[in-house]
Amino acid sequence: MKLKLIPFLLLLCLQTIAQDERKLAETFILSLTKNNYNLLAPHIATPDIINNALYAGKANKAKLTKDFTVYTTKLKTAWPQYIVNAKTEGINLSKIEILNVSAEVINKEANMHGLNIMYKHADRFGMIGMIYFPYNKKAYLLDLPNPLSAFTSKDSFSIATNLQYNQDKNDPLIEAVIQEELNMLFGYVKDINITAFTSHTVHRDDDPSKNWKIAGDPANKYDSLQAGATMGKIHLILEGCPDKKFESFKIEKESEGVWYVYSYQCLDGKIIHFAFLKIQGKYLLGDINVEKP
Repeated sequence: MKLKLIPFLLLLCLQTIAQDERKLAETFILSLTKNNYNLLAPHIATPDIINNALYAGKANKAKLTKDFTVYTTKLKTAWPQYIVNAKTEGINLSKIEILNVSAEVINKEANMHGLNIMYKHADRFGMIGMIYFPYNKKAYLLDLPNPLSAFTSKDSFSIATNLQYNQDKNDPLIEAVIQEELNMLFGYVKDINITAFTSHTVHRDDDPSKNWKIAGDPANKYDSLQAGATMGKIHLILEGCPDKKFESFKIEKESEGVWYVYSYQCLDGKIIHFAFLKIQGKYLLGDINVEKP
C-alpha cells in the first residue's frame, strides 16, 4: 500500500492532538487515583467550546444552556462509579499501568470520537472506553459510557469492540492493510519462516486472560506448533488454488472481538476465508475457513 506524504505542519498537528488524547487518558486515571474530579477540569468543555465544536457556533442559547447542564451533570454522576467499581473489583487505582491509548472516529459529522485506554493491573489486563471530541488541538471528555460496569472485564471488552467496529467498518483503507498482511504471511509460508509467522497469529489456549487476546510467541512451543500447522494448511490451500481471485472483504463483531475477513475464490468454486483480529494495534491471523461449493 502506498503512503501519501503528510506535510510537516499537518503531521505536527496530528501529533499534538494525539498527545492531548494521551493526556486526557492519564488525567482521567489520575483523577480516580486522587479521588479528585476537579483534575479533569482542563478536559471539560465550556458552553462556548461546545457551541463552536459541536454546533458550529450556531446553537440556540436556551438549548446550549440545557445541553451543557445535562453534559456536566452526566459526567459528575458517572465519574464516582468508576472508583466504586474499582474497589469492588479489587483494583488498586494507584497501581494501574497504562499500556496503550488509541482513538477512533465514531461519528465524523457529530465530531464524536472514542478513546480506549488499555491498562494492566497486576496480572490482569483491561480496557476503559470513553467518548471525547477534539477541538482546537485539545481533547474534551464528552461521555463516560456504561459507568455501572466500568473496570469489569466483560464491559471493557464490549466497549472496546464496539468502538473499534464503528471506526473500522467505514474505513476504506482497512481492506488494503489486511491484504498486505496476508501477502506477508504467504511469504513466510513460502520461506518456511515459522518464527516470523508465529508473531502474526493469535494466541490460543485455555487461559481466558490470554486466549484470543495476545499475539503468538515464537518462544512458546504451543504457539510455534500451532503456527506450523496453520502454515501447512495455507501451503495446501495455495497449491490447490493457484488462480485464486479476490471474493470479498467483511468486518464482523463476534465474541472474540472484531474480525476482518478477507476471502478468495478458487476456480473450482471454493471460497477461502482468512480471518484476522486486531490486537494491540496489529492485525493477527486467527482463523482460516474453507467454504466448499
